[in-house]
Amino acid sequence: MARYPRAIWKPIERYKPGGSSHQVMPNPGRLCYHTAVTSGDSLFALFNTPGNAVAHFYVREDGKVEQYVETRTRASANLEGNHDTISVESWDDGGRRRTWTGAQVEACAELAAWVNKVHHIPLRRLPSSRPGTEGVGWHRLGIDGNFPQRPGELLGGRVPGGEHWSASFGKVCPFDGKILGIVNDILPRARRIAEGDWFDMATKAELGEVVENKVAPLRRELAEYRRNEVARDAKAREEFAEYRRNEVARDAEARKEFAEFRRNSFRREQLLISLIRAQAERLGDTATIQQLNQVQAELEAAIRDSGTAIDTD
Repeated sequence: MARYPRAIWKPIERYKPGGSSHQVMPNPGRLCYHTAVTSGDSLFALFNTPGNAVAHFYVREDGKVEQYVETRTRASANLEGNHDTISVESWDDGGRRRTWTGAQVEACAELAAWVNKVHHIPLRRLPSSRPGTEGVGWHRLGIDGNFPQRPGELLGGRVPGGEHWSASFGKVCPFDGKILGIVNDILPRARRIAEGDWFDMATKAELGEVVENKVAPLRRELAEYRRNEVARDAKAREEFAEYRRNEVARDAEARKEFAEFRRNSFRREQLLISLIRAQAERLGDTATIQQLNQVQAELEAAIRDSGTAIDTD
């Protein structure tokens, strides 16, 4: 089974195992964005009606995602391309909105990064609808019509030898603005997420594991630090006083290095807390946020006690 953890799961029964439309898709190689010409919050009723084509996903205006078909099962929104294409429909205010909303850009990028992680679909522009191509593209690549550019160009339609992804000549799916958004906004953001912004893609369970493995030890370290800080500081003052008696210039440099070491340590701890907090807020994980508030208070107390100046920019 392949379900996107950030999606609202609304399965279409006939596409489930044993259903009349169920066909496995073990090796999807393409992710294809569509525009649904709708202002609705869901396409479930439309897709759940036999005879209508079905996409794997729908991205709402606010970026929330619904999933109707597992991504290792064929959907039916790409005609001849259904055998290896994951399809994504999207809100467009009934055709009046011809570009992505900011929330849709982020949601589509996160979905593309997940598809890349799970199915290894490369985060590069799909060149055409020809069989065997791989990447992230859009429905128009498989549609014949009189588009603003020639086939093979960014805003063109199906190239010779390409699969037919629609039987409707000239169907504008998606709009030019959405195609430009896929290339200029969604794909670059998806690559950034896939290459290192792990916290942007963390699930609640994964975030809990980080809290358990990283935050809990951090709290213990802070407690130990506070218990021993008087002795450590006294020893440090003694060492630096002796050092200063021997070499004033070297002492000044050593104090600077010692302060920088302590400052960097606190910065790393603050960064870890901020990354976890940002994702917890996106997930609405109040338990983690409350725990982080306690850790933040303990860290700030340690910073105050140490007299270390930490930049806030």
